[in-house]
Amino acid sequence: MKADASRGNSIAAAGSCVSGKGSVTLLNAVFAQYYLQSANTISLLRMTNGLYELAKEADKAIAF
Repeated sequence: MKADASRGNSIAAAGSCVSGKGSVTLLNAVFAQYYLQSANTISLLRMTNGLYELAKEADKAIAF
């Protein structure tokens, strides 16, 4: 989780550098928050899919 937070902050900081302003703008902060939320959702979906695949394999093993 800590790595995700620092990654989001890096993106926000990069965005503020591109715009030529020293401080992080509200838009960049919102973008960073959206990015973090998306990354967390995607990793949750991957974990859920992984558990589903694992359960399918277990069912096959039990059937034989």
